Amino acid sequence: MKSLGVALSLAIVLTSCQPAGAPGKSLGQNAQRGETGPPPPNPPPGDSGGDSGGPPVGWGICSALDFQGVRWPAKLTARERENLALALNVTGSFEGRSGWANLTNNFDGQGVSLGLLQQNLGQGSLQPLLINMRDQASSVWQAVLSPAQRRSLEAMLARWEQAKALEPESASNWDLEISVLDIDAGRKVNLTARNQASVDWAVATLYRNPTQFHPDWQLALEALARTPEYVGQQIEAALALHARATGYADDHGFGLRASYLFFFDIAVQNGGIPSADWQEWQGLVESHPEWVEQDKLVSLLEIRLRRVLPRWREDVRKRKMTIIVGQGVVHGSSRHLPQEYCYQQADRR
Repeated sequence: MKSLGVALSLAIVLTSCQPAGAPGKSLGQNAQRGETGPPPPNPPPGDSGGDSGGPPVGWGICSALDFQGVRWPAKLTARERENLALALNVTGSFEGRSGWANLTNNFDGQGVSLGLLQQNLGQGSLQPLLINMRDQASSVWQAVLSPAQRRSLEAMLARWEQAKALEPESASNWDLEISVLDIDAGRKVNLTARNQASVDWAVATLYRNPTQFHPDWQLALEALARTPEYVGQQIEAALALHARATGYADDHGFGLRASYLFFFDIAVQNGGIPSADWQEWQGLVESHPEWVEQDKLVSLLEIRLRRVLPRWREDVRKRKMTIIVGQGVVHGSSRHLPQEYCYQQADRR
């Protein structure tokens, strides 16, 4: 196999724009729809310095997401916050058009998916965020949800918590580094009884027909997801994805920011990269000393794609290649990520 570097370099355009908050340069919802034209101005991402209460940090990216009022985990450095904010922007734009308030119905059998990265009931990833809001942000919880909605939702969450103590843990997609998009994933990872009960609640409660939400539930869930408190919960939940992405990059010698974005998107959309794929990839890398970092990413992607169901494979390829080279067409929209989010394909550290 000859080097991919020359072909890839022709596709990369490293366009740098002004940082977040610069007039006329930061992006609104236009970016998530892949639309062109001048977007509305957006203030710089809020950064309260995490729990340390430190001064705001000026970020060198443009953000389509509103981080105002959000407190970042203190364990993250300023550079990590910037990288994670960029990853949330990029991957979140592929997951839906409503940013923090992305809301998806039961088309995939997961009951309901809520938030930028689409946590859902079927995989048990949404219930913890809702429980935290119930317990840690009760004033917001009560302001957004009607009394009847709170009773119904809290009853479901209580049943889920009770069942968790009684039901043995089973392997998750996350543990196996696969996703529901993969071949045979359904045979390896099934819905637990407690998660299935949550899905059944959603089907019986949230929808006026199989594909359409009851308007009051849709408005309430979207409003909840937009609050700074729930945005903070979404960022906390993304820390495990950030850790997996940085772990992949650090363990295998990837230094580019695009590599981190690639691995973060892998963690979100595909669960991860199984060890067998890494072993095969390592053999290829050793036989191709001329490969640059982007060549290595492409070869790893092609190996990982073999596990993806044929009907999803091209979507995954386009999404990941757009991240690797910085531009491409995803979901019918032409994207130029460095230009949209004002970053360069430089070292992530």
